[in-house]
Amino acid sequence: MKKTLPHSQLEYLVDRLQSLPAGTRVVLVFDPDGATREHAKLVDPAGKEWTILPLWRNLLEVSLFFQQRVKDQPVLVCVRPPARPEHRLNLAYVPQIASSMEAVIDLSLSCIIRYYEPDVALPSGALARYAALLRARLDRAVQAFRQIRQARHGSIPGEAEVQLMALACAVPDMPLKSLLGREVSTFSEALKLLFREDLNDEARGVLCSYLLSRVPGSVRPWIEADATEASLVLYAAWVLRALRQPLGEFNLRGIGVAAGSLDRLCPELGGVSDDVWCDRDLMDRIAAVAEREIGQLLLKRLQDEAVRSAVPRHRLAADLPPRVAQGVLRQQLMQALKAESTPPWLVDWGENRHPSPVSATPDPVPEAISVLASILRRLAEKAGDMTEPGSLVDWYVSSGTATLEFDLWKAEHLIKETQDRELLAAWAEARGNLRQRMRSRLLEADLALAKLAGGNRFVQHPRLVCNVLKSMVLDKSLAPPQVARVWIIVLDGMRWDLWQEAVRPALESVFEVAGTTPFLSMLPSTTGVSRTSLIAGRAPDEWQSSGRFTDSEEALGARAFGLNDARRRTQYSYLSNMGGRFSQMELAGFPEKKSFNVVIYNLADDWLHRQENDPYLVGQTVNQMFHKSILPDLRLLIDEGDAVLVSSDHGFLELDPADEAPAPVTGIEAGIASEVSYRYARGTKPAAPSIEVTYKGLGTYFAATGHTWFRYPNGKYTRYSHGGVSLSEMVVPAAILRKKRIRKTVLNWEAMPARVEALEDEPVTVELCLKCAGNEQVSYSLRAETGSLSPAEGALAPGEYILIRLEVAKNAHAGTIRLRGTGKSVSGETVKIDEASLTLVRRERIDKVEFDQGALDLLEKTE
Repeated sequence: MKKTLPHSQLEYLVDRLQSLPAGTRVVLVFDPDGATREHAKLVDPAGKEWTILPLWRNLLEVSLFFQQRVKDQPVLVCVRPPARPEHRLNLAYVPQIASSMEAVIDLSLSCIIRYYEPDVALPSGALARYAALLRARLDRAVQAFRQIRQARHGSIPGEAEVQLMALACAVPDMPLKSLLGREVSTFSEALKLLFREDLNDEARGVLCSYLLSRVPGSVRPWIEADATEASLVLYAAWVLRALRQPLGEFNLRGIGVAAGSLDRLCPELGGVSDDVWCDRDLMDRIAAVAEREIGQLLLKRLQDEAVRSAVPRHRLAADLPPRVAQGVLRQQLMQALKAESTPPWLVDWGENRHPSPVSATPDPVPEAISVLASILRRLAEKAGDMTEPGSLVDWYVSSGTATLEFDLWKAEHLIKETQDRELLAAWAEARGNLRQRMRSRLLEADLALAKLAGGNRFVQHPRLVCNVLKSMVLDKSLAPPQVARVWIIVLDGMRWDLWQEAVRPALESVFEVAGTTPFLSMLPSTTGVSRTSLIAGRAPDEWQSSGRFTDSEEALGARAFGLNDARRRTQYSYLSNMGGRFSQMELAGFPEKKSFNVVIYNLADDWLHRQENDPYLVGQTVNQMFHKSILPDLRLLIDEGDAVLVSSDHGFLELDPADEAPAPVTGIEAGIASEVSYRYARGTKPAAPSIEVTYKGLGTYFAATGHTWFRYPNGKYTRYSHGGVSLSEMVVPAAILRKKRIRKTVLNWEAMPARVEALEDEPVTVELCLKCAGNEQVSYSLRAETGSLSPAEGALAPGEYILIRLEVAKNAHAGTIRLRGTGKSVSGETVKIDEASLTLVRRERIDKVEFDQGALDLLEKTE
């Protein structure tokens, strides 16, 4: 019996040619299905090229070609067998061809299957009916036939068996064993078969024919019904069930299901078991069929039924079919946007957070409703403690106030994705009110911060960024020698919502984030003051190196770690303004990873001043930039065991044109060094409200409070800036990261011999090496197509290997021996073991002597 099964009739022909004697030159091929029609040549595995001679062409042409061919040229004479079995194929009219035939190969389906599974004949009529499916994957047909023979215990196969073979060819994972020899007794079982997503119309027809004789009478109408009709009835019943209405014929007629379908199928709806309605995958497949054909009128009626229902809205999104849910949710979102007050169901939605309905095309409306509900909930809550900077910052983060701007613009983009004009119009009217409420909430908190930020006591507050290094790293002993290396990663311009929505999710693909603490930037919230204070671990009044004032971040960072000049040169690295240019090539030239490292990335500072996009799009851009330019660097730079601090120096504020104020006089005429930006001034006090702060060596700054910004004469508006006193500008994250230990579960065959030689009639023993090349223990189970493996099961620790003995019996024929196996990690994950193969070559024995005992037999007969 052959082990390798052909996919097609042509592969079968090649297989048979390989088995013919080496000198064979002319082969008659019966080709009833025209498998060779499109081919002029065929090359067998031995490299022999066969010319295909179709006998259905002009007979004179065929005869002349055969006479004039090159001597010993291999030829396949392909003929079509007679249409009727009582006829005979007569080659007498081409005697020079008939007399040359050395072998005959029949490509009919019955002969092919009989070749691999002898002694059993399949009904020719059934084979002809399902020939197209069977020819498509002959290997699956033969494998299915073997399963059927084994299950039937040798009984004579009939049309039902051929139907199962055809299904196996069309649907690879069709559960043949569950269909053999028993009835499909339940509605749910038949339904799961009928609505398989990999079932095309032809295969569905075969399946229905097979099922009709094997299902109870109550299920037969569903089998006989058109798939679309059946799906529409189930679809409508699905809606009524979600709306807590009885599944009666009257209800279905009321929402417009065709009367003919109802007459046949409605009486059987009671047989639909709960496990069908709870199988979301099955119901979504039914919805996929129904929603291709459902009419707009029926869809509208179903949606209206749902809108009028008293069922809680958050439940409808999860329980209804996709398109009905989408229509209902669109109507509800429209009502919520037009309502003067928050609808109760919207608050309920936000609290329950039910999943969006499953659909082939994801619908942005459910997520838009969730975001809107979340925004309204946050705006309705009372403000937290605003009497102390730390409490104010904690409330700002924990209440979600920090991400209000981001989420408001996210809702707008989700509604734009719907491309629904009515929704967009309703949003345009509602957005102004929502934005005003949001800015009022932020302004209230920002003015409270301004009251707390004045005076020397604020500069000494422990939640300022100048204390990040001490509280997050040094006090927790996260610097060498307690750890291998420490990395201070400063993402310039990262305010809290960018961290929460864009940066942290990207980092968590590589690192474990051990909690995040919000800190406040220095005043003014600028790079030159706040970032340097972060790296120095000190406020500007204490910026000293070698006893002198300095604003050199490199020098101050070394001093923060207590490094003298000698240790600074050998143990400290400072890399600034990387901005994604730190490529792998530059990494290769990096002298070495030092014990103390400071790396600064310009995440959102420089280019942000030129940005005109909204906060949500800014976050999307930052996420893409981080994935593309920064995360690959961190993955290469940082090793397991290193301590990593990620923080920022300041955030930014979205400026409103209505909040502008005149820029202060520069004071250059009086000889005073001055600097004026949108949100702060240096050296000259502005007329607008501000907080004054003076540092030794840096001078006096005036940080704008509220949302006021300074407009220069003929100056240009910018959407974002920083330097003032607001939570958007000043609240920044500080987080400790650890690189994730990447589990590697790998089993490899080591030094596998490609070829093993042995004498004929001798057993073979080969030692093979299996190694655990990962960092986690793996258990294994092995098997060989030929011979036995010892040990066949076991477990290997990381780096451990074992010698596996392959024993092949002496009567095993030469050929390829394949080794397969599976493994499992200690966490239960499946581990792939690559298939290995080696070739067994048998050499003929020259010391073997055989005796012909025929003479002895004759002698016995004469006695």
